[in-house]
Amino acid sequence: PQALFLMNHPFVREQAGAAARRLLARPDLDDDGRVGLAYRLALGRWPSEAERRVARGFVEGADAGTAEARWTTFVQALFSSIDFRYVD
Repeated sequence: PQALFLMNHPFVREQAGAAARRLLARPDLDDDGRVGLAYRLALGRWPSEAERRVARGFVEGADAGTAEARWTTFVQALFSSIDFRYVD
């Protein structure tokens, strides 16, 4: 039930949008820095090189809507990840 809530509930999408706007409001960061900060804020750790590469490929994609929409979807994916749901 947790995973479905995080993937489908409007509240989660709203919070992901707020986080995306927060990341995009940082002119001192490029996309790589924003990906790192998103991981740090959402998961409490830095992304691996593979995670960073996949994330940058997604948020830099031109066919996935506006920058805010791409970042919102990316943050929501972090919120839906197993790392977010479980404490190690």
